[in-house]
Amino acid sequence: MGNLISSASSFFDGGATNQAFSGIMDIPTSLLILIIALSLFGTNVISNITARNNFLEYGVIFSGLFVGAVIANKYLADTEFPVTSELAQSIITANIGMTCAGLLIMGIYGTRAHLS
Repeated sequence: MGNLISSASSFFDGGATNQAFSGIMDIPTSLLILIIALSLFGTNVISNITARNNFLEYGVIFSGLFVGAVIANKYLADTEFPVTSELAQSIITANIGMTCAGLLIMGIYGTRAHLS
């Protein structure tokens, strides 16, 4: 149990002190909160389009969007967009990742799509 706690604390090093996360996610806390909020919004939109409205599928959709945003921020961090703020650039990058993940999720769920 102690190894699990120490590995989790090393994965999320400095998260409670408003510093950047280290490890796989090298994301500032403010951006992480925005990614979570955007992932929740995207989860609601995708679940309404695909008619998947139970808690398990909410979790799957949210996880997919969140992982897509984190991966996009990791691999597109050096890309320059014509914006003035670094936070706005990170949000655009996260939206690119969530769009790719959302399209993949909707493709996996099939063509049974409608707006409710």
